Amino acid sequence: MFKKSLLPLAVAAAISAPLLLTACSSSTEEPAQLTTAQASQEQQVAQQFRTTVDAYFNKNVALNPFTAPMLGIYTYNDQFGDYLSDDYLTAQKQLEQTYLDKVEQLDRAALPHDLQIAYDQFIYDRKMALRGFEFPSQYLPFNQFYSRANTFAELGTGTYAQPFKTVKDYEDFLKKSDGFAHWVDQSIQRMREGMKHDVVLPQVLVNMVIPQLEGYVTADPEKSGFWKPVSHMPETFSAEDRERLSVAYREKITQVIDPAYTRLADFLKQEYKPRTTVAYGELPNGDAWYQYLADVNTTTTLSAEEIHDIGKKEVARILSEMEQAKTDYGFKGSLKEFFTYLKGDQFYWKDPKQQVADYEAYKAQVDAVLPEYFHRMPKADYVIKPVPKATENSAGVGYYNEGTPDGSRPGMFFVNTGRDYQLPMWNKETLFLHEAAPGHHFQVSIKQELENAPKFQIYSDYTAYSEGWGVYAESLGRMMGLEQDPLQYFGKLNEEMLRAMRLVVDTGLHHYDWSLEQAEQYMRDNSALGDGDIHTEVRRYAAIAGQALSYKIGQLTITRLRESSQQALGDQFDIRYFHDEVLDSGALPMTILEAKLNNWTQEQLNNQG
Repeated sequence: MFKKSLLPLAVAAAISAPLLLTACSSSTEEPAQLTTAQASQEQQVAQQFRTTVDAYFNKNVALNPFTAPMLGIYTYNDQFGDYLSDDYLTAQKQLEQTYLDKVEQLDRAALPHDLQIAYDQFIYDRKMALRGFEFPSQYLPFNQFYSRANTFAELGTGTYAQPFKTVKDYEDFLKKSDGFAHWVDQSIQRMREGMKHDVVLPQVLVNMVIPQLEGYVTADPEKSGFWKPVSHMPETFSAEDRERLSVAYREKITQVIDPAYTRLADFLKQEYKPRTTVAYGELPNGDAWYQYLADVNTTTTLSAEEIHDIGKKEVARILSEMEQAKTDYGFKGSLKEFFTYLKGDQFYWKDPKQQVADYEAYKAQVDAVLPEYFHRMPKADYVIKPVPKATENSAGVGYYNEGTPDGSRPGMFFVNTGRDYQLPMWNKETLFLHEAAPGHHFQVSIKQELENAPKFQIYSDYTAYSEGWGVYAESLGRMMGLEQDPLQYFGKLNEEMLRAMRLVVDTGLHHYDWSLEQAEQYMRDNSALGDGDIHTEVRRYAAIAGQALSYKIGQLTITRLRESSQQALGDQFDIRYFHDEVLDSGALPMTILEAKLNNWTQEQLNNQG
């Protein structure tokens, strides 16, 4: 708005110049002065907004240093963070409230359009964060899927975000290890309190966490994942530093890290009293807690009942399309028989290296057609890697880890190569489109590459947006001339079915008190997913309630908005620029994204006129 205001002022000055030679008229001077004042005010408010939200971002990272390396921020490499003490919880809540108040005092209307979007996003974030303090999540500090204990182990291998390039980097991780041990003790304390308040993990999840924790402990420290940085120490290090650090890491592994993992595992085995139920609804204030998690993850206000019903309708629709796909393939039996046929050994990789190579070959195919459907392309590249063996039984079929904004660390698309946990070959294209390009790699990288956006906006994430975009990306396969193999297209339907079933099963588990067995049977009856995949998926929903709702709700929203825009614009609709508009503000809550795209469509219509 500031730049636009200069043009009318310049035009007015040029037209008025001859008159000013003979007379000074108030009617010509005052509008120019008002316009200049208005522009100055807008510039001032914009600067205040940027300064305020950047201050929030910096203070929040300092309060939560564990995530900093994942953001490409290395100031706090030696710190693990608190997260569970009363002092931390009080400080975090005060931070949210203080900066909500500060931003709400600013004049939103005085901001340029892009910062108005950021303003709405910041307010939304702070209000949702404050609402979260109504629920005692500190009593459930980890599960088998989301766990700082697991992430710490991944950081410690030197293959993820924690840098191991300098002597200081190595010394920093030694200090961070002490912070991890402190976090373990805090977790035990909080879980003891949780037992007193009847807020405990389900037994089935505890049974999965214990072997994870024990798996990080080794009799020989040089066989530990935490030893890998030592075995790959830069050749530039002096002999003295190499020896000193080797001794220090051996001691840290044996005296601090391994005992902490063992201490936590022993507590879960010997003292912790988990519950036999799974549903969040079984916890104190559990129905409200689950609805909050549904709201956070879908960025909507859809009730659990509404989401459940949407899921059932989507399942019925996709089953009908599967029947048609089965017929097109030429299979003569029933759909259930087709599901069984597709689980045959011939559809699974036996060689993990070949599996990764096949995904790499598909990457070249996708890269060739992307420019026809995307105007803006990520600057950063990505690599394809197998899921680490230690986590393949709980990591899902595949996932994406972001690179750094400057491209110094590429994005990473991890493929599960475990026989019981990999997707079949006929799901290859759909998984790739979702996790890599144009799915999460595009969505995350373009967000990181935003210019002049507030830092909080660059690093914000909403599951409905990110996973909704991933599922939307799956639907582009045939449009882009891919998924020509009938089985690959069935794979797309099967994944779409997974996302629809999640609406039913997640709400079924946590709102309607389904058993794990009931949830598993529902997924077997309605898809070709393997038993290993179903086992992992259902326990994932049990662990991170509400997260799985985001995929389908987000995809349905983006698809609806594209169809609406295309109908309004007709022949003038260009999907490349629609995709730009979806991606170029970074991740947004669905309500804010919808307002943005509706405004964009109207602007295109105005330009046509």
